[in-house]
Order: sequence, then structure tokens, then C-alpha cells
Amino acid sequence: MLKSIVTIKNLDVHFYGKRKLFVENFQLTSGKKYLITGASGQGKSLFMQILLGLINVTAVKKGDFFCATVHEKMNYQHYKAQSYLAQSSAVIFQDAIHSLHPYQSIQKQTDGIQQDYFRSFQLDSSIFLNKESPKFPGDCSGGECQRISLMLAVYAKNRNIIMMDEPLTDIDLISRRPIETIIKQLMTDQNKTIVLITHQWEKWAKKPVEHFCVDNHCLCNFNGQKSFSKMNPMPDLNTKKNIAALKINQPFAFSRQNNFRLWPTPLIHIKQGKSLGLIGESGSGKSTFLRMIAGLFSKHLYKTHFRVDLLLNSKNYIPFVNISPKQRYSWIQLVFQDTCGTLVPNESLNSHFNRIVKVKHINPDLFNHHRNFWAKQLGITMDKTILNTAISELSMGMARRFSLLRAFLLFNIYDKKNRYQPRLLLLDEVARGLDADNINRLVNAIRLFKKKYHISIIAISHDLSFIRLICNEYKMMFKGCLLPQNLTTKDLDALEQKKANYMNPYYQQFMSQNEPVRNEQFCEHPVETYAGCLYLKYYQCEHYNQQSCPHQAFVNQKEIGICS
Repeated sequence: MLKSIVTIKNLDVHFYGKRKLFVENFQLTSGKKYLITGASGQGKSLFMQILLGLINVTAVKKGDFFCATVHEKMNYQHYKAQSYLAQSSAVIFQDAIHSLHPYQSIQKQTDGIQQDYFRSFQLDSSIFLNKESPKFPGDCSGGECQRISLMLAVYAKNRNIIMMDEPLTDIDLISRRPIETIIKQLMTDQNKTIVLITHQWEKWAKKPVEHFCVDNHCLCNFNGQKSFSKMNPMPDLNTKKNIAALKINQPFAFSRQNNFRLWPTPLIHIKQGKSLGLIGESGSGKSTFLRMIAGLFSKHLYKTHFRVDLLLNSKNYIPFVNISPKQRYSWIQLVFQDTCGTLVPNESLNSHFNRIVKVKHINPDLFNHHRNFWAKQLGITMDKTILNTAISELSMGMARRFSLLRAFLLFNIYDKKNRYQPRLLLLDEVARGLDADNINRLVNAIRLFKKKYHISIIAISHDLSFIRLICNEYKMMFKGCLLPQNLTTKDLDALEQKKANYMNPYYQQFMSQNEPVRNEQFCEHPVETYAGCLYLKYYQCEHYNQQSCPHQAFVNQKEIGICS
């Protein structure tokens, strides 16, 4: 007979006098599987935090809790003090880096886990278990943090309750299939109690689960949700004007990541009105590449390792380092994968808006006009409650939309004379944590902003259905190397249908979600002394030693390269 773990009745949660969640009756039973869906900002993640006892007691106005370890009714304060679920649950938070200890190495946090387990989660144990060059959560990509969190949850001892909040949001195409298989196995394990929060509910709803939906801030039984609206690809503005020139001059590595390099690239020109999508596996260097473009590294690196030149109102390119920060950031904006990189967590939305008005010396009425217009496009209501809410109290979906709104408003869009001034918007997993309705709003807002101001876009996303809606050209990254092929939407379709023919097998393998076969001959060779084809260092290649293979030429030149 199944045993009740926790029962919650008549739960009412308020922030700033406004209801954020109401639960009439919910019972968590051992061995059962629970699927929780709903729109962004409705309270799904908040409900998980309530179960774990992580919310401040002042926010819970009322609620009765019944716990297996206490044979009497409790209020939330008593339930929080018991911390029963927090101690007996393995948790994967939506922002997976928060599931890991920020100041402990991955090697220390995964102590006791066998190396074979790393491979089943698409993780290289030689990198993460390296004691001489320890890797910390802050050194990992979002996808790597998510896979490590999942691995720790699956193999945690004495943790038969697993709570997962959007566990696949940062997982790339190649890693997704084996990770989904692992989650499916958890969903059929009779000894595990699973709480899964996701927007991708269709694939899990067919399993034997209890399906709940958070609608209008109330937890209720599921009654159907919307999916993506069908849209045409992002239109091209057909402009020939270049606005930026990018180049990596020599290999770049972070001091703590001897295993990772950004490899040299040829000169890349960004045209006004173009939308470029960067795709590839987690940890391949996509976010690092965006940070390089945004000017977030030390100034001396832009004189030695990187070249980022901007074409402002003159006919000649100006080196990035010679442009004042104020002028630079009215021209270029980055929306980080981690919203805390863009926003100040303990400040309200109003404080962020006031800072923009002050820094840019804008008439407040003019600013509010633009703010209200673009907030409406993104589905953000500008009432007093929202304006006075701290960033840390927003749902991840709401914080992500606000990050994009803030980026729009920091561009110089207030003077009609500068309407078509060159602008570059950098988006790192901007749709992460959003439901279908809000993704549709996001896509329409980005398209309208691009059409209105002729901006250029470079975007990263593991969700190819999303990135196809905001981009019309694509580049693939592999182990820190920007692959040479310029891909179109038709090229991606051909790769998915296995009708394309490229020398480099990675294009087909990535789009087909097939993991390449590890090359034992070269994979253990230190990257700093390796010469040859970069793909061959890690994976077997059917073209190796054929006449068209460039590997030996790279070896003779004592350099690293990659075929196209």
C-alpha cells in the first residue's frame, strides 16, 4: 500500500499583498509520479519551494500540513522547522547551478560516483575529476551544471524523492536523448517519488502520472495547454551594411580551465539586420563567444587575443577598446543565460528602470512610453505590485522577459534621428523557462524590435524550434571552435533529414542527436600540445587518412584546425 508523505490543504501564499499561490488539496505519496505544468510566473517553482520549506513563513497566510513523521496537523512554520522533504529529497533547480555548491570543486561534490556514471550523463570524467586542475560550478556551462545536478540526484543515497524543475532546459541535442532516457527510467521506478515541473508536458503526460496545472496562481487538475504557434522564419532585412568585425587571433583559455580553448577564427563580418544563431553542445564555448563580443573580458585581451571592431557612424571600423563604455552599451546589449548576470537580485524593477533614465538622461515620460509599449509586447504588466517586486522574487520566466525588456530600453531608441543606428543584441538562452504563450510573445517582440530599429541579433539556444523563429543564419560550435560552414534554415532541415553532405561529420551527428564515437587514440592527449584535426582528437572520423582529410597537413604545420 502506498504511503502518504506530505498532505497540504488550503494553502494561501501572498507577496506584497497579492496572492501568488493557492492549493486546495495536494497529497504527495511515496512511489507516485507528479507532473506540474502551467504558464510562466504562475507559481510552479514556488510550489516546489513550499514543499521543501524554503519560503519565508510570513508569505504563507494560511495552510494545513500533514507529514508522515508528525501525527498531527501543522502550520507552515512548524512544517518548515521539520525540514523533512528538504532532508530526504534530491533537487534539481531550474537554474541548475543553484543545485551545486558554488565554492566546492565538481570533483569533491561528486566524490564516490563511478566514472562510468559520468559518461552515461554525457560528461567527461577526465575533466571533472581532475584534481590538478579542479573545475567549479562557475566554470561549467549551464548544460554541464544541469547534467551534473541530475547525476547527483539519481545516484544520491537515501534520497527516494526527486524534485526536478525544468531539468532539460539547458540540455543540448546530443545529450538530450540519453538524459531523457534516464528521466523516463526514474518515472517508472516504483521506489522513487518524482515531482517534475516542465513546460514540455506532452512527452511526460502519457506516462502514469498525476498531472496538475498551476493556472491563475491556483494548483488544479490539468485541463490542456497551448503549444507553439506556427510562424514563418525570421524575415531578412536584405541590408549589405556591415556593423561589426569579429576575430579570435590566438587560442584563449581561462586560467582554471586548461582543458578548454576558444580557437582562432577568420574575420567575421556582422551585417545590419542579420540574425545569426549559434548552436552546439553544452560547454562548446557559445556563451564565452558572446561574452567576448560584449566586451566582458580584460581590456588587454582585446589587443592580443580578440578583435572586436564596431562600425558606428563613420566609414571605418573602431576597435572596441577605443569606444567609451557609455557609447558601447547603447550600441550592444547582452541578455545573459543567468539572469543574475544582467539584473541586481535585491533591487526592484522600478530601481532598474530609474537607473536607465538617470544614466541615459531620458525624459521620464518618453521613457515610460517606450517602457509600457515593449512591456506589453512581452506580456509584462506595469502595475505597482510588479514595479516594486525585487528581481529575486520573480519567476525565472518573468526575470528573463524583464532582462530582454531592459536590453531594449538601454539601446538608444529615444531619438528618431538615430532610429537606424547600428545595434547588436546578444541573446543567451532567452526563451529558457518560458511556456508556449510567452515564447510566442517573445518571438513577436524580438521580430517587431528588429523590424522597427534594424538591429542585428546573435542568439544561442538549445531549442532549435525557437532559434529558427528568430534567426535566418546559423553557425555551429565544437569544443571552442567556430565551424566554418554558414548554415541556412534549409541546411538545418537537410541535416535533420540526413540529406546534407559535409566533410565534417559533426554537423550531421549533432542535428541527428547521435553521440560520436570516442577516439581513444587521441582523446587523452593534452590539448595544449596537440596538433591535428580538432574533431579527430575527440571522436572517430570515417574520413581519417583519406586523401581529402586535412589532419596530416595540420600535424605538419604543428597547429590545430578542423575540416568543413
